[in-house]
Amino acid sequence: KGGFYIPRLFLRAYSQATIEWWMKPITLENWNQQVGSGWGRFLFHAKSNGGVSFGWNSKTGQRYDGNNSFLSVGKWTHLAITVNQHEMIFYVNGMKKASVTCKDFSGFSAFGDLDFGDNYYYMNAVVDEVRVWSTCRTAADLYRNKDIEIANPSAQQDLMAYFKMDTFKEDGVVKLRDC
Repeated sequence: KGGFYIPRLFLRAYSQATIEWWMKPITLENWNQQVGSGWGRFLFHAKSNGGVSFGWNSKTGQRYDGNNSFLSVGKWTHLAITVNQHEMIFYVNGMKKASVTCKDFSGFSAFGDLDFGDNYYYMNAVVDEVRVWSTCRTAADLYRNKDIEIANPSAQQDLMAYFKMDTFKEDGVVKLRDC
């Protein structure tokens, strides 16, 4: 139980972006498996029934809060959130599953670190292949590339961060290797 974060990733606002990752939940509880900086900026979290909630804020019309089951304990699932100005779309295994459109928010604000869980609303899952793009990836892009490691990350112009989730120890501290 815990989490990790990508420091200083969103130091400026982005009108378009994509966050994608593979996740295999160990447990499903309300509010766990959180990704984002919190309501008022951006947040994604799981529900105990395998459903999800995501969006800019906790108010009705500013987030998606459905009860469809997208996640299962012990099962790998590719997840992605795209944002294109006022629209945020949620993908499961490259397929669009839900969206929210809100005129009160546009893109991702400059919220700094991108959190994957924390000590209270933890990430109790195995996470793999985290990718963050400065563009809104299409469903075809997500589906076609979800199972493929990026061979040359530096050649990907819009790739802001890429973590294969390989770890190493430095001075007794487990750290993630950035690609």
